[in-house]
Amino acid sequence: MKLEDELTSLKAPVKGKENERKLLARELAQEKKKHKSALKRLDNARRQIMETQGNAAEEERNRTRKIAAAETSLASAKEQVDPLKEQVSVHLREYQDIEPAVNQVKETKEGTEKQVHAVNQKLKQMQAESGDGRAALTVFGRHCTKLHDVSPSCL
Repeated sequence: MKLEDELTSLKAPVKGKENERKLLARELAQEKKKHKSALKRLDNARRQIMETQGNAAEEERNRTRKIAAAETSLASAKEQVDPLKEQVSVHLREYQDIEPAVNQVKETKEGTEKQVHAVNQKLKQMQAESGDGRAALTVFGRHCTKLHDVSPSCL
């Protein structure tokens, strides 16, 4: 038993070292997995950065194109505004020149319509007083009675 005890005591450091080696092997395996995972995360981060940079460059090109198109559109609109301003000012001057004459014609027309209405009312009143209206119209002369004979529907 003594030999067995001695063998066991001599194997104890070897077993301890084997246990340490197994423990270190497990730690190494875990660290390799962590390393592999870290490399994957690094690659993903690099890929995302590259995609973002690519997208940023593309977005910048798109913004630049849109800005150029907007500037072109603005310049075109400015070119169209000047002739339109001139046309508006010409039409405004024409309107200001014509407006008093138009207002005068409107007033004259309204006055004439009022006079015609008054005459028509007087004629109707005279016709109503004399029956068929011939006697009352003789006040205006023989031409008026002839006119009444020709077109009684006009009155």
